[in-house]
Amino acid sequence: MSPLALAAAKALGYLQPDIDDADRALATLRQAWTVDGQAAAGFADFEAALVREGLRLRHLARRRPAS
Repeated sequence: MSPLALAAAKALGYLQPDIDDADRALATLRQAWTVDGQAAAGFADFEAALVREGLRLRHLARRRPAS
């Protein structure tokens, strides 16, 4: 799992903030996806959406004025 997807999953509340292991995070998200009744084939789209959200969050963070 990419760092961008991991950051987005945490920001959106899909993962607890203390999860830093990418393999554990991916397993947790896959399990939640399956429990929610989503098709396994759709998980890649979900992960891609998390990466896009991670990119958006990183872009916003870079635009914030320095304090």
